[in-house]
Amino acid sequence: MSAAEKLGPTDKDLVKGYQHIVVREGYMGGKPALKERRISVSQILDGLAGGMTVQEIWETYRVSEDSVVEILRYAAEVTGTKQCG
Repeated sequence: MSAAEKLGPTDKDLVKGYQHIVVREGYMGGKPALKERRISVSQILDGLAGGMTVQEIWETYRVSEDSVVEILRYAAEVTGTKQCG
């Protein structure tokens, strides 16, 4: 485990416009992840795509409803499907 991973992300690593999603070189491979948990955004999306319910996501990964909502908003934004308004 690198020094960056030991320290974990801070507020300065938050993706602009998000409260729970961070990107930090050396933390979770530099991929978008949840600040409060060592879980990548893609893990949650894979679970949902694989048929897990939001309730199962909460129970399995111990993440907040707000985190799941942010992950879905983030996925919509990065895939270009978010309606700006």
